[in-house]
Amino acid sequence: MEVNSGKKQTRDMEITYIGGSQAGIIGLLTILGAGHRVVSAMSYDKLLTKILSHFEIPIYPYYALVILELLDYLNVEMCMTGNTC
Repeated sequence: MEVNSGKKQTRDMEITYIGGSQAGIIGLLTILGAGHRVVSAMSYDKLLTKILSHFEIPIYPYYALVILELLDYLNVEMCMTGNTC
């Protein structure tokens, strides 16, 4: 049995993030705060786009989601707003 030493445990994941307004912003900040790396994003909200730009995260148009080759190219875990990574 493993005992939690009280230290924050995180996983080092590379994530492509898809999000929109309020929940999308909260999700993004939660992922970044947990120590994960967002390598690219798709945004359908102007404020989220500004925040992604602030963190210098590459932004793709949200309609690019339908292009499966993009997912193969990125070769990273996907985290969608509202789903557990």
